[in-house]
Amino acid sequence: MAFLGGFFGIEFPPAEAPGIGSYWGMPPDPALTFVNARSALSALLASVRPPTLWLPAYICRSVPQAAAAAETPVRYFPVDVSLQPDIAFLDAATRAGDMVLAVDYFGRAPDAPFLDFVAQRQDLRFVEDGCHAVDTGAPPWGRWCLRSPRKLVGVPDGGFIAPGDDIAEPHRSRIDPRLDAQRAACLRFEDEEEQANPRWHAANQERETAENVSRRRMSRLARELLARLPVEAIARQRRDNFQALAESMSGLAFLPDQRPAYVPLGFPVRLPPATRSRVRADLIEQGIFPAVHWDDLPSPASFAVAHGLAGELLTLPCDQRYGTADMERVADVLRQSVRRP
Repeated sequence: MAFLGGFFGIEFPPAEAPGIGSYWGMPPDPALTFVNARSALSALLASVRPPTLWLPAYICRSVPQAAAAAETPVRYFPVDVSLQPDIAFLDAATRAGDMVLAVDYFGRAPDAPFLDFVAQRQDLRFVEDGCHAVDTGAPPWGRWCLRSPRKLVGVPDGGFIAPGDDIAEPHRSRIDPRLDAQRAACLRFEDEEEQANPRWHAANQERETAENVSRRRMSRLARELLARLPVEAIARQRRDNFQALAESMSGLAFLPDQRPAYVPLGFPVRLPPATRSRVRADLIEQGIFPAVHWDDLPSPASFAVAHGLAGELLTLPCDQRYGTADMERVADVLRQSVRRP
């Protein structure tokens, strides 16, 4: 029964053009969306049932967590110093029916040799982890693409697989009515003067700690925002900001691109571990919050290249919220910190 009258809830105007959710292939059925990406991946694994899921040694801990929830065995493959998959290792180790997940690190698709490997090994099932990517500037290469919108745009929750057709048991459980997943994003949104950083940062840390694999769907708020967020403007601003940083600190850049065809997640720099710790602290003290992707890898320590990079990479913000003056501030603080003895 639909209710008539009463107070107004949150209202959205009609979308004027297809939003970023449509661009990413977000399933129109809310039951095929999830509260986070690990839940979406776990649902895919539970439906497809691959004998083994192969993951890059450089990966977030939430990915094997998704596999564990679906009772899928996990094995790891090496990456090189530019985060490209070890094709020879994969070709020798994988077996027909296995699933291989590779990552569009920092928004950039894997290189041509890996894409050739994907085309050649039709007996494998490939998942493109697009959680870092607005648009890789290249055609989709996986049978499925994993998305985590809140890593890239201002939504409080959400994750999905595109296409979602292979998820055999769409779930109907809705988001927690207490809206815990949305609390941090709403607190930051309401802090127009940005005076309550400790409060919304703590709320976000609490939410991150509580993240798990679940049957909850993406919130309606997140879906409605994704239907309206303009992908072209987001992509343009991210590229412009990345270019501004690339021109001012090319000696520290992890990625070689200055004018990328892809849309960057952020601007990764590579620093010795002790320097990285100092630089990160200096940036935070100046109100600049860099990300670490990732300093606590789930892969065995024998994957030395991946674990070495995990101690050295730092991702500077260059997303659509900021402009040229902000990038100059980031570059100035970083350069001063690196030079400091």
